[in-house]
Amino acid sequence: MGQVVRFCVGGRHVAFPVANVREVVPLGHVSAVFNAPAFVEGLINVRGEAVPLFDLATLLDFRAGQLRNSLAVIVESGRHVAGFCGSRPVDIVEATGEAEALPGDAGSGLSAVRLVLKIEGNTVLVLDPARVFELPAVSAVRSP
Repeated sequence: MGQVVRFCVGGRHVAFPVANVREVVPLGHVSAVFNAPAFVEGLINVRGEAVPLFDLATLLDFRAGQLRNSLAVIVESGRHVAGFCGSRPVDIVEATGEAEALPGDAGSGLSAVRLVLKIEGNTVLVLDPARVFELPAVSAVRSP
């Protein structure tokens, strides 16, 4: 699998492949999007580009304690780009180790999970960006 960018979401460790992460930026001003689904936090300005910001904890239905989001992980897959709220620590790790079963309360976005690993004592859900963008809720709000 190679390297992944790992960060925290709703008290869990998640990761995206390095090849799909454009950058990680501090979470600044978020412009509201009216009548958007609960997982859409709004729009952020990333180097002059309006990027939708999604809350993975809500999208994946994590039931764990919520941490204050302090960053946006900008992810691209094909022509789709979005920011995903997260919190520290954020780092790049090798996606090796023992594969595990999904935690019982992993949420409803299980189809977006490519791999579940144990890295440095933490269970890490490695997400497939293409699958995240194909989740029915995301497909309904993304631009064609």
